[in-house]
Amino acid sequence: NAGTDTSINFLGTTDNTPLMFRLNNQPFGRLDYEKRSIFLGRASGKKVTFPGASDNIFIGDSAGYNYTGAESSILIGTKTGFKSNGSGWNVFIGEEAGMSTTRYGNVFVGHQAGKNSIGTPATISLNTYIGHTAGLSDSIGYANTLIGGRTREKTKEGAYNTMVGAMAGNSAEKSDGNTLMGYSSGQYIGGSYNT
Repeated sequence: NAGTDTSINFLGTTDNTPLMFRLNNQPFGRLDYEKRSIFLGRASGKKVTFPGASDNIFIGDSAGYNYTGAESSILIGTKTGFKSNGSGWNVFIGEEAGMSTTRYGNVFVGHQAGKNSIGTPATISLNTYIGHTAGLSDSIGYANTLIGGRTREKTKEGAYNTMVGAMAGNSAEKSDGNTLMGYSSGQYIGGSYNT
């Protein structure tokens, strides 16, 4: 390929029509200039509807499969955000991270982090879960910060919690406003506003 000229020798389009990729004659990728979006992977962003959805990056097998009109989200990993529908402004990284999340403004990093986070906008938004299965079963959670593997893994609801350390608050009852620091701290805590 000596002597190529990038102004005339390139892979792509000369208009704003999305560039589509196929493998085994099945959709495998979409680069969309107009919607400023990138979808790479089998069934990645499969149900995204246009117009409406823009500024998204979905990479991985079935990443963002059910995202419809969402915008400004980054999903990386197999089945990341798979069942998510209509949510936006999320960052999910790791296999099945944020798999069922239906709301906005969440950051889930790690295998199955925030996997089952569902609920209304007021009950499952603005969370940060970092670590293997952090917030795995959290079906009603608002403005929580969980850092560490298996942190608050079995707890289903709570708000305004900060839990740092592997297994911190792992099996806690419904709890709000707790601050837990260290390995296994407050693992079976009940109630709210504990430090």
